Amino acid sequence: MSFAVRKEVRVFTTILLPLDGSHESEQAMRFAVGLAKQVGADLVLARAFEPARHTTQISGLDQPQAMDIVVRQTERRDQARVAQARSYLEGMSAQAKQQGVGVVHHLLMEPGGKALLKVVRDYRVDLIVMASRGRTGLHRALLGSVADELVRGSPCPVLLVGPAAAGRRARTRGK
Repeated sequence: MSFAVRKEVRVFTTILLPLDGSHESEQAMRFAVGLAKQVGADLVLARAFEPARHTTQISGLDQPQAMDIVVRQTERRDQARVAQARSYLEGMSAQAKQQGVGVVHHLLMEPGGKALLKVVRDYRVDLIVMASRGRTGLHRALLGSVADELVRGSPCPVLLVGPAAAGRRARTRGK
């Protein structure tokens, strides 16, 4: 069997990797970095951050006083979570750069799918690689699925790395 000689074409130039801090998303990163190296693509790492919601049900305090306390506590927690998320993204970016992959990272200050779809458009992403935890049923219905939202709304392919494949790296042909 013979194959026609083809010109080398870069199929993927920009790969988006959403990270949520889970073991599964970090395993998907191994796959995404390997793929980016193979095809000469850059990575865009993104973490969606949803600020905490305020609640005012504190017994023994009147509504305005309770709201003030809750708002201050929530803002402090959010500031700590934002700092932690930024540090996490910087660390993951450094890992990709050490492996020779061009990378940028973004902390998105809104929840999941819609914010990630904006990144897809802004960076002209041509592939999304992300972890899928394989949730089904009520668990998925209650929590929603960013993967499902991206598959349905993305103008580019979405490669889901499931729990069984998460530890594998993208392989180079012939190796």
